[in-house]
Amino acid sequence: MALTDRLTVQRLMEYHDELMKDVISLLAHKEGDYENLNAGNLTSWKEDVSEVNNNWAETIRSTAGDDPIDTAYGGILSDVVAKSDFKCDALKTSGYNLLRLVADGGVATQLGNAYVVPVPHLELGAFGDATKNNGLLLTGRDGANITDATVRFQALANGVPTSASDGVECAYEDVTYDDENYRTYVTPGAGWLIISGITWADTCAHIAWEDWYDRFIDPQDEEDSGDIISLDALFTAAPNGTGKFLVVGSGSNAAATRATRISDTQMTVIDPVARIASPVWVNELQEDEETYKHSLTISTMKDGGQVAIEGSAQTFVVEGKTMSYFDTNATAIAGPVRYELATPATVTVTLEKTRYALNDCGIEMKEGAEGEAYFRSTYSQNVADALSQIAKVKLDASLSVVAEALTKIRLEQRAVLALLLGEDNAVLPALKVQSIEAKDVLSYGAPDRLESKTAGAPSAANVPINWDEKKSGVWDGCPRRVGQEYFDRASKKIYKAATLTGSTSDWVALN
Repeated sequence: MALTDRLTVQRLMEYHDELMKDVISLLAHKEGDYENLNAGNLTSWKEDVSEVNNNWAETIRSTAGDDPIDTAYGGILSDVVAKSDFKCDALKTSGYNLLRLVADGGVATQLGNAYVVPVPHLELGAFGDATKNNGLLLTGRDGANITDATVRFQALANGVPTSASDGVECAYEDVTYDDENYRTYVTPGAGWLIISGITWADTCAHIAWEDWYDRFIDPQDEEDSGDIISLDALFTAAPNGTGKFLVVGSGSNAAATRATRISDTQMTVIDPVARIASPVWVNELQEDEETYKHSLTISTMKDGGQVAIEGSAQTFVVEGKTMSYFDTNATAIAGPVRYELATPATVTVTLEKTRYALNDCGIEMKEGAEGEAYFRSTYSQNVADALSQIAKVKLDASLSVVAEALTKIRLEQRAVLALLLGEDNAVLPALKVQSIEAKDVLSYGAPDRLESKTAGAPSAANVPINWDEKKSGVWDGCPRRVGQEYFDRASKKIYKAATLTGSTSDWVALN
């Protein structure tokens, strides 16, 4: 169990006495039966709020991923880090009903009689379970599930739909839960749903999070709007001058532009990547008169830093502040050079805000995104949220990991036993190893090398000092296999078994 989970459980125990006081007080002031008593939340739990952070690279995702959060506290954009060359217009959120129009603070747009809504990857786990978002439901004003709508899906990579006939028919699953039937729409990835054949004002398009399957919220409900943070100023201000956050290098050594929040209205852009639009290479013909060395020295580059020619996969040798490579071309590869700065450039950017309103059952999206970036968002979570996550998601996932690990160990153990014992659990199969170090090596239950401190040829009377009757039986002076050796340490004589007839004469003196 993670430290944060242990702290949450500890906090729960601390509230035990307070909870019991609340229950006793309630029963003392109200007579009667309490067979189906329910509480939306406990005041003490609801007011005890802690932060939860997560990083997300998706262009569109369910709000806060799989972390249950308190919608009332909203979210904070803490960091933006380029994963590839990246820019976007805004961070945008929705309310509960995804059909609310952009003009009213929603995320939906109208195409004739159809409505386009952005959606994350919609996956069905199991109703009653919060491990996946369980797709998208269409709910009528009467709380009934709508199954006769026309729903199409267009993948994110294909751009925003411009026609009601764009995309393909969206897949769906028919689910029965608590004796109710639901049609939930699922997708192969993030993109857009194009929904027609509905009465917009009487329809709620919502993600099928647990226990919200029948909930209807009007698409014009004033309390169900999303929010938007304009981010264009961040990318315009990036010191590399491209209007994007850039990346140079790959893996853990990559250098990437990032922005970090410093206040409610400011973020600092930290840019370790710079560009030379028209680099001047030094091209040197080598002694073989066929090969050229192309080199470029950059005074502001980090010693041994990351470098690249844009649009090229060419690799380089980087020595100090000089990058170079060899080929048979008289001139270097054309194109701007980007490189890692010795000292990252920084600039402070003023935004309208870095806090944003959200709905835990809605979506977050990077509007107008080009490329990929990690966004780090900060949310608020009360005790009930945290316990729900532990009980329904994290604990179950943790136990699954433990079960998988135990199963793997068991299978590996059985494989090792099969290797050691053989298929009949008695005979060792052929075994090839690089080296063996052992105190005793036995063949047919007896040592390969016998040692005796008693002078004389092997006999029943001369019992080797390394003979163990429990392992090898009674010593009778005869060899157990051809090639077995007997060392008479007293006389410095060596005997070797040349045959097996059951006689001491099978031993042959070697010196």
